[in-house]
Amino acid sequence: MDPAVSAYPGASAALATRREALIARWMQGYQGSRLRLPRRVDLDELSGAAQGLCEALGAGLGEPGVAPGHGALREAEKRVAFVGGSFGMAGASAFDLSAFVLALRDALAAEAASVDERALLVELFDWFCALALEGYATSREDALRLRYRDELERGTPLVMITHELPAALLVGDPDRTVLESVFGRLLLSVVRVGAKAVIVDGAGLTRAADERVVEALTGFARHRKAEIILG
Repeated sequence: MDPAVSAYPGASAALATRREALIARWMQGYQGSRLRLPRRVDLDELSGAAQGLCEALGAGLGEPGVAPGHGALREAEKRVAFVGGSFGMAGASAFDLSAFVLALRDALAAEAASVDERALLVELFDWFCALALEGYATSREDALRLRYRDELERGTPLVMITHELPAALLVGDPDRTVLESVFGRLLLSVVRVGAKAVIVDGAGLTRAADERVVEALTGFARHRKAEIILG
């Protein structure tokens, strides 16, 4: 193969001159994929991601010497990872995402100019599928972390032991954002009732001596003159 010529002449030509038809075939293949979970597909929602990915992929595949990890595919790889993250944030399954990426592979493979190009597309999309799943896993992890943070922030008890004695009962493994929110609520309670003391109970913490907890507690202490009773 001539190193000065693109290894994907059929696919790059289709992306450059028949993109809309290619995307339509891609979406049709995705809808009919046996990999994805059976549920309604919103093609309008997917069209933006499909257009962006095809645009980046068309620019990359036309370059000579293109292979997984090649600089010409950097933008396409970013788009693939972004698509994976979008599927994860939307609550779709990894099966749905795999079906989406592989349906594009099949649509491009149908445009391949040779058996060799088709084989290279399969190899390339093994790489793209891995990138998409990595983006998916990262977004799911981020979503779970945010949900845990929100639930911990809302669920951390702030109670009044007496009319003038507020108490914060720290639980779990809060990050700095949660701790700032909890101590902010505690400070508001102090101001509201004119408390002379507070209780901060760390018995429910996973790591009571964690640096984040100590820093948050120290920061809270600097904002008030009343005695702090550590539970």
